[in-house]
Amino acid sequence: MKNKKLVVLIILGIGAILSLIYGITTPSRGKRSAATSRKPQEAVTQDNTAQHASKIVPTARRAKKTEFTTWKRNPFTPTGVPGTSSSALTLGGIMWQEVSPKAMVSNEIVGIGDKVGGYKVIDIKKDRVVLSDGKENHTLYLK
Repeated sequence: MKNKKLVVLIILGIGAILSLIYGITTPSRGKRSAATSRKPQEAVTQDNTAQHASKIVPTARRAKKTEFTTWKRNPFTPTGVPGTSSSALTLGGIMWQEVSPKAMVSNEIVGIGDKVGGYKVIDIKKDRVVLSDGKENHTLYLK
């Protein structure tokens, strides 16, 4: 049994050494292709080189605008965020719980008593959020 394992180990070792020698002595593919194609390249004229390059060089592609129109707006464009063109507050959604309801107003998650865009959240109902600016109340409804 020990002799069988030793014989297999010796055979594998010899195979590894032969593989290593073969890998060292044979030229790489890049060197091999350059050595074989040197003579034809020298014979190529300037005109043929330009024609050959025009076939290889990719042409610029123009982006194609999609025909997808089922969404009403781009969901990745913020709306109602301070610093953007539309400064009006928007109600994105309501996470309703009896104890602590939350709402998404102008891409910020707020609860009762929090401030957003200069307004204080007074109340959150299942379908609306009541905000106060200190003088009057404003209501945002879910669409």
